[in-house]
Amino acid sequence: MRKQNGQPSLVVVRDGECRMRLPGGYYREHADGTLWSGDDRCPVISGKALEAAGMAKETAMMLVKAGRFSEVPAGANLHRGLNPCGTEVVLESEWEARRQERMAAAQAALSPAKRERRAINQLFDRAEAARHATDDDQMDRHFRLSVEASSRLKTWQAQYPAEAKLERAESLRAQAAKQESLSAGALTYDADGWIGPEEQEKRAAEFKAKAAQLRAEARNLTLEARGTQN
Repeated sequence: MRKQNGQPSLVVVRDGECRMRLPGGYYREHADGTLWSGDDRCPVISGKALEAAGMAKETAMMLVKAGRFSEVPAGANLHRGLNPCGTEVVLESEWEARRQERMAAAQAALSPAKRERRAINQLFDRAEAARHATDDDQMDRHFRLSVEASSRLKTWQAQYPAEAKLERAESLRAQAAKQESLSAGALTYDADGWIGPEEQEKRAAEFKAKAAQLRAEARNLTLEARGTQN
């Protein structure tokens, strides 16, 4: 648990996401449980609570700067735990433990095929990171990780043919979308007057035909994959 001046760090959580971190030493907890800035000059206010009370953030800040704290809507000043507005303030260590639990649950919920594919992606990412590192021995690490990732990918494609086909189909659809974008652009691109309307239409039609071909291939692969899964 991170501590500064003997205080643990806190996090402000809303809608399941960490919205703000309150480092230890940079906040004070009053006897009533409300949280204030470390210099005791400003309460930690919830924008969501202000919105529910119909007060603009700018108005609240003006009142705070003037020291007119009692005019700020009740319940807007955050405290530890779950606040009426739905915002929660918890120890950073608790939030990190929750995050790790969610990650573990998400990993456990994956099918073996998806779990292995994610691990392969992570290997490729590590290989790419090593390629861009400045250490002299990182290039060797890049090649070793790349070879391992490629080998595992080949094994994965053989072990899970349906998933491999669906992945390939998704890639083909992305390529088709690119071709469709090029087709639309070809109708306006004239290379500073060097390409006439007929050539523009011809290029647009070629891109469009390529896109249709890619989408057809993707469709067939998807049907094959579903047949394999069934």
